[in-house]
Amino acid sequence: DPRLFTFSIVDVIKKKKIPVLKTIHNYFDLCPQGELMFKGNEVCTDYLEGRRCGECLSALPLESFMKERLSNTLRGTVLHPLLKRSWRLLRKFTSKPKDIVPGPLPFPPEHYRERRQYSMERLGMLDAVHCYSRRTAEILISHGADEKKISLIPISSDSLNNIRLKPARTKQYPVVFGYLTGKSYIKGYEVLLEAFAMLDQNKAKLLAYGFDEPKHFSEK
Repeated sequence: DPRLFTFSIVDVIKKKKIPVLKTIHNYFDLCPQGELMFKGNEVCTDYLEGRRCGECLSALPLESFMKERLSNTLRGTVLHPLLKRSWRLLRKFTSKPKDIVPGPLPFPPEHYRERRQYSMERLGMLDAVHCYSRRTAEILISHGADEKKISLIPISSDSLNNIRLKPARTKQYPVVFGYLTGKSYIKGYEVLLEAFAMLDQNKAKLLAYGFDEPKHFSEK
């Protein structure tokens, strides 16, 4: 993950002739903010040779970005649950802080272009690349990744196949939909709520998990 390691670590590993496999969790190889989303709410299909990157990053909330980076860095350590509980208590007893929007970043467009070129060159040096989805593989290939090195292995597919179907219930019970990931625009959070609002609420039920602020979801 380029958020934790620089791309140049590939050069060090390859000099030692160690085989390298990379699992693709996001689009940091192509995008400085990782999700190929312009300003967090529009799919980025053309970064205009780096000209859109500075504008995009400057518009992202600094506080949320730094909190997420710290959380991801400490995830799996004993500090993570401790800090998470402390953060929730702080938010509960204080007013919600406004997002801090940073000023324009100092990097010129060519730096973002060079970053993408450099990262894709390192991706080409790997022995194998693992993608969770076909679409992720297609996007990487369209930007120059070696198709022969990419292996498509979907996540959690085996466990889903082993789930036993329950008998169909009578019409008096609502159809239940489940959502697990929290408030995430890029994962379709707003689309889900808009779509569910169109259904007959007597015939459908939505169970959502993973929210730091459940009240926000219920109000929506």
